[in-house]
Amino acid sequence: MIVFNKKDWFFSHLKTFFQLDFHSYHGNISTGQFRIWKLSPWIMTFYPVIQGTIDQTDDKLKVTLRTKMNSFGLTMLIVIMGLWAFGIIDRIVIQENNDWSFLWKRILIGSLILILPFMAIVLGYKEQKRTAVKDLKAEIEKL
Repeated sequence: MIVFNKKDWFFSHLKTFFQLDFHSYHGNISTGQFRIWKLSPWIMTFYPVIQGTIDQTDDKLKVTLRTKMNSFGLTMLIVIMGLWAFGIIDRIVIQENNDWSFLWKRILIGSLILILPFMAIVLGYKEQKRTAVKDLKAEIEKL
């Protein structure tokens, strides 16, 4: 299932992003656990990494799945939101007239402008996480 065997670290995710391969799974498998990811055309950099542990008890196979945002996507999120926040604070919030009656309105507008793209990224990530886990469960049940 995993086409490209890669470690889960920053440069692996950077390479995955620049390959623009939306069909192949990337990741690695070791004894009793795996990490797997797949680039999404919808949220590009902000795709989830699925971490799984496999436990064999009696005749049952138990697979536990956890997800996290990949390290490259998390870095990009912090950089983009940090630059965006700096721009908003520098251009909208801080101005010559910092009288409280005007300042709180600028803070409110700046916060809304900052929260909207952040929420779009977070909601896109959550939807991709749900879809990725569902697809992986379907693949596991085929085995």
